[in-house]
Amino acid sequence: MSGTRRRLTGCIQVALPPGEAFRLFTPRGERDWAHGWDPRFPSPAVDDTEPGTVFETSAHGLPTIWLVTGREPGKRISYARVTPGDQAGTVTVTISPAGQLSEVEVTYELTALTSLADHKLAEFADGYPAYLHSWQDAIDAMLRDAGSQPGAQESAVLQTNLGTVDDLAGRWRGQLDGRDRPGDVVGRLCRAGEAADVLLNDLRLARVGHVCNVAVGIHDQQHPDAVEHGDLALD
Repeated sequence: MSGTRRRLTGCIQVALPPGEAFRLFTPRGERDWAHGWDPRFPSPAVDDTEPGTVFETSAHGLPTIWLVTGREPGKRISYARVTPGDQAGTVTVTISPAGQLSEVEVTYELTALTSLADHKLAEFADGYPAYLHSWQDAIDAMLRDAGSQPGAQESAVLQTNLGTVDDLAGRWRGQLDGRDRPGDVVGRLCRAGEAADVLLNDLRLARVGHVCNVAVGIHDQQHPDAVEHGDLALD
C-alpha cells in the first residue's frame, strides 16, 4: 500500500555565520556544493527565494518540481516538492547561530505516492543521517577549498553571491549600450520592484556594499537607502 508518510530531521554545522550560510540552501546557492544540483526556472526568477518561485531539478534521474513556500533570510527557507509517481512533501532548512558557526536543521516531510515509493522512502529514512553527513562533507570541502586561497571564507561567500549578481545582470545585457555601469543594470531591476531588499542583502554578503544603493539612487530618488549610501564601494 502506498501513502507512507515520514518526518525526518537532522542537523549539520556550517562554518559561516547564519546570514552567509543561508545562501547555501537557496536554489541557486546549492549549486556550489551539491553535486548534480542544477535548478531550472520555467519563469525568470530574479529572487530565487521569493515565496511562490517554482523550479525543477532532475538529480538522480528523477524530475522534481519545487515551490518556495516561505523564507526568513538568514534564518529559514522552506519548499514544497513533488516527484511525480514517487514522493511529495516539504523540505525546511532552519539556521541558528552557534558561536562562530551556524547550526542547520534540515527537515523532510515526505509521503510515498506508490508501493515502490514506500520502499524507497523507507530506505531514505534509514539512510537519512548518512545523507545529511554527505551534505556536511560537501559543504566542508567547498569551504576548505575556498580557504586554501587568499581570502578564505570571504572568497567562498564572494563567489557564491556574485553568481546571483551575474544572473541578475545577465537578464539585462541585451539592453546595455556601453554607457551603463553594472550598478545601473542592478538599479533597473530594483526600480522595477523585483526583490530589491533581497538583492541588497545578496550584494552585501558578496561584500559589494553600495552598488544597488547607488543605482537605485540614480533611478529612484525616493528609495530610502539611496540617501544613506553615496558611492560605489567595496566593504
